[in-house]
Amino acid sequence: MKKHKSKKKNVFTAIGCVALAILLGVSTYISLLVLGVVADADSKGVLSFGKKSEDVTQSLPQNEHQTDYINNYIIDDDDPEYEVQENDSPTNPQGNVNNQEQEQNIRPSKQVINTLLDTNKTKADIVKIYADVMNNTKNQSPGFTKIEYQEFPDGPEYRVVTEGEESIDMVFGFVDSLGLIASKEDGENNPYIHQKGDADMSLFPVFNMPKGSYLTDPAGIESYSYKILSNGNVKMTFVLVSEMGPEPIAEGEEVAPSYTGAVFSPMSKAKIDETINHPIVTAFSKDIAYSLRYHDCKVELEFNPNNLQIASVLHIANVTLKGTGNVVLGGKMTLEKQELITTMYIKDFIY
Repeated sequence: MKKHKSKKKNVFTAIGCVALAILLGVSTYISLLVLGVVADADSKGVLSFGKKSEDVTQSLPQNEHQTDYINNYIIDDDDPEYEVQENDSPTNPQGNVNNQEQEQNIRPSKQVINTLLDTNKTKADIVKIYADVMNNTKNQSPGFTKIEYQEFPDGPEYRVVTEGEESIDMVFGFVDSLGLIASKEDGENNPYIHQKGDADMSLFPVFNMPKGSYLTDPAGIESYSYKILSNGNVKMTFVLVSEMGPEPIAEGEEVAPSYTGAVFSPMSKAKIDETINHPIVTAFSKDIAYSLRYHDCKVELEFNPNNLQIASVLHIANVTLKGTGNVVLGGKMTLEKQELITTMYIKDFIY
């Protein structure tokens, strides 16, 4: 039986909060959904969370918040014996990992294992290996622990307001007090526990989809690394290219409409607009315009090359929110920039 700790909020409380300020509907809902923590209004009118419905040395994000996240979860693997390769030489071998979507607990051949242990990888290799490992895991239905949380940093490098600063700061403080987004402490103290053998893997990325990855085009990768750890596992890291308003892959589709949507689960524009155009929201907010830029969306995967089993997977997504509008009793508000950082860490796999 699945142990699933979920939070529930009244949908009208959430909508009423959205009505208080520009982009609250965007920022709050994105914080809940950008990594696939699906929030559906059920028949009782509540918002149910978690239900169905490096070297990157080239350009890794290096702000202090992300460094804190990474240091808390990534093992110390500074092993000079292994060299990270980042060249896209056409002579590099392609990773020919067996597709295990229909078979479980099958060990890769010796040739495949040797290929996986070769650190000379191209972007195409990274795409292929990541898909094989994630798909294999999704089909095996192992047990795991998933931790998720979000943050709206409020320093000047993360938030820039040109009009209505006091009102916007008040709104973000109000959202924080309502617990509409999960803090790091909340995420760590209330993880999602998936029991081994539970066939419902909808909360394992890509969420609510049968595959673990829909990324097929190497052009979606901005930077990457691939190394062998001292424990024999492979650690691969990649960062996706930045995208404006990327759409998620729709149920029943095989091709994602964006690179971000092929790996993460961003919220669709239709969902955002549905929230902004809700009658309760429009009674308080007018002339809302917004944009979303997903950038430095990072994946870090550690797996065993002998059986393709995952040790841990970390997703960090960064979203830059911008918006303007008029709010009743709040006047004109212009948010030039607000960073949203979301983290998902899956560990303690039981196969």
